[in-house]
Amino acid sequence: MIYVSDLSDFERPFFEAAIEFLPTIKKAEIKRISHEHSKNESVLAWVLLKFVLSDYGSEIFERLRFTERGKPYFSDGKPYFNLSHSGNKVCVAISDSNEIGIDIQKESNFSPNMIKRVFSDNERNSVDFFGGNNRFFTKLWAVKESFLKYTGAGISVDLKSIDFSKELNQSVFIKNNLYYSTFEIDDYFISACTKENDRQSIKAVPAIELINYVKNNGCGCKGEY
Repeated sequence: MIYVSDLSDFERPFFEAAIEFLPTIKKAEIKRISHEHSKNESVLAWVLLKFVLSDYGSEIFERLRFTERGKPYFSDGKPYFNLSHSGNKVCVAISDSNEIGIDIQKESNFSPNMIKRVFSDNERNSVDFFGGNNRFFTKLWAVKESFLKYTGAGISVDLKSIDFSKELNQSVFIKNNLYYSTFEIDDYFISACTKENDRQSIKAVPAIELINYVKNNGCGCKGEY
């Protein structure tokens, strides 16, 4: 399941309170982020994760670990999860059965140099066939990133070597025994990569649910937000 929330639905007091609610292992790192929007993206993503995993109990985050390349996981495996944010949206993917990678991308302009650096010749030709606009490049970028986040490889992999030209116009597909589910929400693309036959769906989490969750779970905050 993929859970999505929108940054623009929250006020500054929420983020100031919620940062104290984050897992200890992430709190200091996120506090050091100087750019306010980037910090708020991270805060909301981790609050959303805690919210959707609340049935597991808060002690589950005592098992939170990170790979050498920064991918978060729980020391005994399940539940598998991944986080992503772009623009004003954050998302969290959860699976009880399979490793999962998630990426969300707000549609943006790709420079000619970036297009040549990131996308294969076949992918560029496919985008040209479907109209040559940034919408398809954004979708490809999200799909590639979801694969990298599934593997935990990060940007160490040559993105041009991961070719999705034949899948450009598909919303759900299997490639190399991995299952991809893609979604379009307004001007955002979401891609989830997991093992075969683990199709994903999306659930929007209203701001009020996260606000009440933080308020009711000992954040130590005061005031209205």
